[in-house]
Amino acid sequence: MRLAVFGGAFDPFHRGHLAVIRELLSHDLCDRVLVVPAGRSPLKPPPQATGADRLAMVRLGVAGLDGVEVWDGELGRDGPSWTVDTLETLAGLHPHDRLLLVLGEDAWRGLSGWRRPQRVLELASPLVIARDGRAPDPATLPPGSTVLPDFAAPAASREIRDRLRRGEPAADLLPPAVATYVRERRLYGGGKDLPCR
Repeated sequence: MRLAVFGGAFDPFHRGHLAVIRELLSHDLCDRVLVVPAGRSPLKPPPQATGADRLAMVRLGVAGLDGVEVWDGELGRDGPSWTVDTLETLAGLHPHDRLLLVLGEDAWRGLSGWRRPQRVLELASPLVIARDGRAPDPATLPPGSTVLPDFAAPAASREIRDRLRRGEPAADLLPPAVATYVRERRLYGGGKDLPCR
């Protein structure tokens, strides 16, 4: 089985994330998608929502989707969450699966700055999503890599957090169950009257 590992902060989980999952499955690029909420990223600022809230939003966002699972293994890890450590754990948990690592084109360009990038590529084949019309040159990718053409992902987490903080509507960017959760938990500076619906 081809298992696509789709990690991220998911702060919050939004329709753009859902679009990536659907694209992966509809293009037959994998058999299953494993969504992995990040613990503590060593390369990015900490998420604004707690790990428990982000996990809940991911579970709500993918509920009912065939071929999608959520793994919370990074959230309980002490210290930074390195992709190489996550992939080594997942390789042990899924010894008969071929791991694919879902990366945006920008993340692919920065892979050399990650911890043990060569080991990352030994553990998982890159599945690179073109962004803003930029796709990697296939000749620069290792064998077994795939490039998913650019598609219009409808949201960015920072934009959503900013809109919610300003009290602006965000329902068009969040799955309905996630919008309800954000509103009820008063995440990202909003209150019960937050225009998420």
